[in-house]
Amino acid sequence: MHLINSRLNQLICAAALISSPCFAEFYAGGSVGLSQWDDEPKSEGTAYEIYGGYQFSEFFAAEIALTDPGSFDYSPDYNLNIGTDISGANYSLVLSYPLSDAYGLYAKIGLLDYEVERSVNDRTRGKVRDQDVNYALGFQLNAVDNLWVTFDYRYYPLSFKYEGIKYELNADTFSVGARFTF
Repeated sequence: MHLINSRLNQLICAAALISSPCFAEFYAGGSVGLSQWDDEPKSEGTAYEIYGGYQFSEFFAAEIALTDPGSFDYSPDYNLNIGTDISGANYSLVLSYPLSDAYGLYAKIGLLDYEVERSVNDRTRGKVRDQDVNYALGFQLNAVDNLWVTFDYRYYPLSFKYEGIKYELNADTFSVGARFTF
C-alpha cells in the first residue's frame, strides 16, 4: 500500500509541474446519493461525500474527500440485526474532458482509506481499517459562474478481513452534487 501512496504523490507532483497558472483553481463541494451493495440480501443506503481539490489545468485535478459510501443492515431473524458502516478519506486524481464551457465529462481514480464498523443489535462489536482503489465517471454542468452541478457513478470494490474472515463487498453509488470554484 505504501507503493500506491508513493505513486499517488508522484502523480500529484507531476500534475503540479505541468499545470497552467492561468487556469489553476481551488474547489470545494459535496454530493449525496444512493449506494447499492452486493451483499446478501442486496441492500441500499445513502452515500455522501464532502471534498476539496485543486484543478491544475482544464484536464487534471487532485482531490481529497471525506466519504461515506453507505451502511447496511442484515437481519437473519427478528432478534438479530447485524450492521456494517463504512466511511473514510478518499484521495483521487481527476481527469476532465470539457465538451463546452458549460458542461463536460470526468473520470476519477481514488484510494479510499476506510474504517469498517460492525455492530450487532446496535452495539459496536469491532472496527477494522483498510485501503482500496475506487473509480468514478461523471457529468458536470456549469449552473452559474462558480457553481457546477455534478452527477456521478462510483464503484467501490472493497476487500477487508474482520475477525479472521475475508469479506469482499462491492458498492455502486449514484450521486448528485455541487462544486464551487475559487
